[in-house]
Amino acid sequence: MIPVLIIVGLCNQEFRKESSKSLTASKPIVFFYTKKDIEEVDVFISKIKESKKDYYLKNYYKVDNLIPVHVQIGRIQWLYENRYINESDAQFIINELESKRIIEGL
Repeated sequence: MIPVLIIVGLCNQEFRKESSKSLTASKPIVFFYTKKDIEEVDVFISKIKESKKDYYLKNYYKVDNLIPVHVQIGRIQWLYENRYINESDAQFIINELESKRIIEGL
């Protein structure tokens, strides 16, 4: 009986249930979500999401003279729909783009 308990105890570590957490994307990222790593994984995922938001804002939340206005408005609407910016931010930049369109006569 004792040898069986020892074997079960040793095998328990090999077959323990581990949960995982993933980020959906074209190439998803899966993290092992063990009790000792919960906080570290959550912080890392929040940093990834923040970097993604910063990237989108840096590249799409601006008035660019070389990109057509209707393309820029579409990008601003996409940022708003995906909750990267709020309604007042979206309205502000769209007003800037519309005034640019009026001034340039486009």
